[in-house]
Amino acid sequence: MPQEQDISNYINGIKSKMGIETTWKLEIERGLIAKLAEAIGDPNPLWNDREYASKTRYGRIIAPPSFFGSGMMFGWEMCINPPRFESIRIPGGESQKPTTIPMLTNVVDGGSEREFYKLVGEGDVITTVSKLADVSVRESKKFGKMVFLLLENVHWNESGEMVAKCTRRVITY
Repeated sequence: MPQEQDISNYINGIKSKMGIETTWKLEIERGLIAKLAEAIGDPNPLWNDREYASKTRYGRIIAPPSFFGSGMMFGWEMCINPPRFESIRIPGGESQKPTTIPMLTNVVDGGSEREFYKLVGEGDVITTVSKLADVSVRESKKFGKMVFLLLENVHWNESGEMVAKCTRRVITY
């Protein structure tokens, strides 16, 4: 187990990254949606059949709701140096440096939440703003200090409309 001073330095270092925003863009194309649908085993033709989708009220191929929960839309690279998970890397945009958040020895997925506001589909260009929104520490009798990280992504379409907001909690100790 890391020493108390090491944990305090770690927590202070992580807190210094709180609120730093990075922005990146992704053009949603048909193949991306189709691959996700195939990966989750969802044969809905709204996800990959242009002719079918064009006759629906949406008028085009749309992305399944799980799109914003997929790793590509969270944008964080999970940096693994076997046998352990080392850090989370939030990519930077064209003129931004990536933000790297190191992990302690153990990492647990603390869950995620997604809010959807608008459908997205083929041809949309999504701008994502990512940040470390919160850091908190809790004491555990079994594990000692546990650090709770709240990661947040807000997704905007090319018209400047918020289409989704996603948060993920990561626990490291």
